[in-house]
Amino acid sequence: MKLTELKRNSLAYIKKIDIPNDKLRIHLMEMGFLKGTLIKIVRYSKNKNIITINLRNYDISLSKDILENIWVDL
Repeated sequence: MKLTELKRNSLAYIKKIDIPNDKLRIHLMEMGFLKGTLIKIVRYSKNKNIITINLRNYDISLSKDILENIWVDL
């Protein structure tokens, strides 16, 4: 399932990062978006375009357009 399909406070493990832009994919991996990493949905913005997740004990907010290319397992 896509990361953007998770509900608030849901936990999941990253399964795959399917971003065609190499620079962006590498940047996300450097930030800790690696296969098998546990993540939690913290909150959605009012218009649901920005999603805040907790990853390796820090919160990060990214656009839904980026995060919809990350696949997770519950």
